[in-house]
Amino acid sequence: MDSSFSERLNQAKKELGVTQVQLCNALFNVPHRTLQSWLQGEKEPSVYVQKLILFRLRVLLNPDSSSVDDNYFFSTNVRSHGEDL
Repeated sequence: MDSSFSERLNQAKKELGVTQVQLCNALFNVPHRTLQSWLQGEKEPSVYVQKLILFRLRVLLNPDSSSVDDNYFFSTNVRSHGEDL
């Protein structure tokens, strides 16, 4: 089963060791309440925006991108709540 956007976002936040405010700033200054709703799985951005965010996180976690599994952070299997593949 693919990880949800919320799970990926929480994992990246943990790996980066940043606060929610710092993550907001790193993610194109997204509003704090919006980030909270994503982290809690209450809401999700559009698939296009999810891909941009996950790509940004991939770069932040691994600037050289040499050891990152592209399928983990930049998967085409990103989906909205309740949407089947």
